[in-house]
Amino acid sequence: MNFWTSTKSKKSQLLQRKTSSTVEQVFTFLTDGRALGDKEEHVRHELQDAGLAIIDAKGKSNVEVLIDIFEKGLAAKDEGSKVQDHIKESIIILYGSLARHLDESDPRLDDIVTRLLKALDTPSEDVQFAVSKFGVW
Repeated sequence: MNFWTSTKSKKSQLLQRKTSSTVEQVFTFLTDGRALGDKEEHVRHELQDAGLAIIDAKGKSNVEVLIDIFEKGLAAKDEGSKVQDHIKESIIILYGSLARHLDESDPRLDDIVTRLLKALDTPSEDVQFAVSKFGVW
C-alpha cells in the first residue's frame, strides 16, 4: 500500500466517525487555522479534497454550521496575501459543493450563489477562477 492509497483509506475511516461538532472543528481548522493556505500545493489540495469528502458525506446535516464558517472566511478582511487567496479559493470550492446539498427551492441557494459571485470582486485571479469554474448555477 503506497502513501496515497493509505491516505485515502484513512480519509474514509475518518468520515465514518465525524459528528457535527467534529465537522465544525475540522472546517474551523481548515479556514480559521489557515490550513487551506499551506505553503505546499499538494498539502492544500489534500486538505481541500478531505473537506470535499466530508461535505459529500456529512454536508446535508451540517449546512447551517458550514455556511457560517464559509461566510466568515469569505468576509475576512483582504490581506493581499497568497495564503489568504488560497484559503478563499478553497472556501469557494467547498461552499459550492455544500450548495449542492440544498434543494433548488431553498432560498439559501440564492444567497450562496450571490456570495460566490461577490467573491469575483476579490482582486485575486485564483479566487476569480475558482468562482468561474464552479458550476452551481
